[in-house]
Amino acid sequence: MSTPIFIFLFLDFFFFMLYKYQQTQNRRGQMHLSPAECVVELFGGVRATARAIGRNPGAVSRWNKPKSKRGTGGMVPSAAQRIILKIAKKKRLKITLEHLNYGKIVNK
Repeated sequence: MSTPIFIFLFLDFFFFMLYKYQQTQNRRGQMHLSPAECVVELFGGVRATARAIGRNPGAVSRWNKPKSKRGTGGMVPSAAQRIILKIAKKKRLKITLEHLNYGKIVNK
């Protein structure tokens, strides 16, 4: 294996691991919730979220599954985002576009 390829692979692996570490926990003991985890938490669970937006609980639970297991990888589908924002406004829940796109950081 030539040196430039080895350096590239090493840096690629290093930055991937750094990204994964920052995604789950930062140095101050805080965790990053994915957009799907954030929405489900603010609605009070998978069933409550599904009931509120008129979807099957199985569909909502797939939001938290990785893409390799036929999930959305923590993302909320765009069709559901509009519905969630409307219902959150009616229920006076503090869900914003930032929650739906980036998630949120919470203390452990």
